[in-house]
Amino acid sequence: MSASSRRDGVSFDYIATLVGRETAGELLALVGDPDAIDVALAQPGAPGIDFVTAWKMLNANITLGRDETHRLGATPVPNGNFELLMASMLQGENLADGLRRLAAGAQVVRPDLIITVSLRNGTLTLGIALQDSNTAAAMIYAEALLLVVHCALLWATGRRVVPLRVRGPQALAGFHCSVLDLTGVPVQRHGEMAQITYAAATELSFEVDAFQRWHEAAFAEYVRLAERRLVATPARVESAPELIAQVRDSLLGNGASQAMVARRLGMSVATLRRRLAENGQSFRGIASDLRRDTAQILLLGDKSTADIAEELGLSDSRCFRRACHGWFGQPPSAVRRTMRQAAT
Repeated sequence: MSASSRRDGVSFDYIATLVGRETAGELLALVGDPDAIDVALAQPGAPGIDFVTAWKMLNANITLGRDETHRLGATPVPNGNFELLMASMLQGENLADGLRRLAAGAQVVRPDLIITVSLRNGTLTLGIALQDSNTAAAMIYAEALLLVVHCALLWATGRRVVPLRVRGPQALAGFHCSVLDLTGVPVQRHGEMAQITYAAATELSFEVDAFQRWHEAAFAEYVRLAERRLVATPARVESAPELIAQVRDSLLGNGASQAMVARRLGMSVATLRRRLAENGQSFRGIASDLRRDTAQILLLGDKSTADIAEELGLSDSRCFRRACHGWFGQPPSAVRRTMRQAAT
């Protein structure tokens, strides 16, 4: 991530309120740009964590801590419980039915999690909160979880669904920015529940059948939202970062080729190469950075190198091992071991 994109994000305090300040520092050192640490700690409340790093930090805390609630509950909730809820949601006939299944499943699998679904005047509202908890940490957790569901819906429906309304807990109004700002809709602060409202809910259906990929797919949608926000904030973006963000956004679509990306941006391949080179970038380098970010997420889990290579669009595990050496200076097994040891 460029310096420009890093300035547009959530504050270190936002993440630290959820996971604890010491843990937040350890997670940032583990998955973030080293330069981001000084920016994040520069002053209380200042934006310092770019959105993608924030996702990686929270994902690392869940995976390595083996607790989907970031230690907010009375007992740990093992990894995989939310995946069951997502699998249930994706069996729905349409968006409304899927979210009802999500809410019903939560009552069984995650009784600590309150998920509400309401239909009114052709709109559908999804709400998330933690039971018997009105702390700022619990509210941030609900906001993050709501955005994860939104990103999963973007992938599962294959549509760029823009919410009609987004609400976050009033108690979080003091933070400069929250993850809900990635929805592209101004966040209204009211009450204690995180909510998102969609239109024409019954007209959207799910178009995926491999729900096992939901986490990586949702991460890709999240990155796309972060890049679109960067492009849509011209006061903070110079022409070079904006071009790079547009290339990244195009690549997140369907692994587009250089020619396809150039065509979408209204320029020739030669012009795209020249403009990127003028700013010390290359198409291959940007694509590699995207794969590196996703690999870092996947290596925290238990997937085999062959499965990860397939997820990244690489030919085989041997190709993935070479890529890991280039990204991290270590083979996949060593990267996985180092990351896990750093969190213990």
